[in-house]
Amino acid sequence: MARKIRRARVTPGWHEQAACKGVDHWVFCNDEAEQRDGEPRPPYSDEDAKSYCAGCPVISECREEALRMRDFFMTRGGMNEDELRAEHHRRQRTSAA
Repeated sequence: MARKIRRARVTPGWHEQAACKGVDHWVFCNDEAEQRDGEPRPPYSDEDAKSYCAGCPVISECREEALRMRDFFMTRGGMNEDELRAEHHRRQRTSAA
């Protein structure tokens, strides 16, 4: 029988300083899927999500990680999904020039 190898999840130290630490992820995700308990998710609000980012001491680290990992599926680093995609494409065009 093959043994399963568990990989430790490496979390950058800056995650501990994030203003959103401990906040439910649905606040940052425009996802209409039901919660695990079958209840509907509260409505997504771009303003609510970005309000956590506004005073966050690690906003730039979060944004850079989202762009590097192409994590464009939620609000991160003060940018929503569309803004992250646009920034990613802008940087691609700039580096190609």
